[in-house]
Amino acid sequence: MKHCPTLDKSSQRLLVGVKGAKAHLSGTSSFNSKHITFACSVAVDAVRDATLTELSGAQKKIVISCFYRAQADLYKAELDKMVRSGALTLDERSQILACTVDSSKRLPADFTIVDFVQTRPSAFVADPRRLRTAATHARHATMLIMSPGLYTNAHHNARLLKRLYDDAASRGGAVTKHVPHENPNQKDNAPQPAKTDKKQSGRECKLCGKPDHGQRNE
Repeated sequence: MKHCPTLDKSSQRLLVGVKGAKAHLSGTSSFNSKHITFACSVAVDAVRDATLTELSGAQKKIVISCFYRAQADLYKAELDKMVRSGALTLDERSQILACTVDSSKRLPADFTIVDFVQTRPSAFVADPRRLRTAATHARHATMLIMSPGLYTNAHHNARLLKRLYDDAASRGGAVTKHVPHENPNQKDNAPQPAKTDKKQSGRECKLCGKPDHGQRNE
C-alpha cells in the first residue's frame, strides 16, 4: 500500500496518526481539519487506483466514516469544493461517500476511511458497537485515522483503541503522516464550521440591510 509499504500483505487494516492534528468543538459535535486534508487525498488516490476494483465489477465505493456529524459535513463540503476547483471530477466525487459511523453500516464500501476525529480519550469513540461497525465495514481494506492520544493515555476509554493499535502495529500497519500547510500563514486549509459574531443580534435592518442598529424589524 502506498501509505504504508511495511504493511503485511495479508492485513486489510492500516492505522494512521496525522502529526499535529487537533480536534475542535463545533456546538455539541467535533471536527479535525488536518484529518480532512489527509483523508480527502487518500480517498482521491483510492478512486484513481486501478488495482482497487469493486468485486462485482460495478462502480467502486470509497466511504469516509466519521464519529462526528460536523466532521462528515465538512468532508462533503471539501469534496464538493474539489469538484468546483477541478481537482476532482463529478464521476470521481460520486464514488466517495462521507457519513457518520452510525450510518455507514448501511452503505456498501470497497475501501473505508474511518476518522476518529478526537485526539484525546473519548467514551463516544471507544463505544464497542461503534468500533465494531467502523473496523469491519470495508470489503477490501480499512484505514483508521486515529491520534496516539486516544490509545496511549491511561484512561479506561483507551483500552479498546489500544487493542486496535497493537493489532495494526503487529502487522506493520501503524504509521504517522505529516500534512503540510499549503499556506504557511494559515493553520488549517480544510473547511471549518462558520463562526457567528456574538456581538450581533442576527437581525438586519429592513431599510438598509445592515446588521441591527436599533431599527426595529416588525
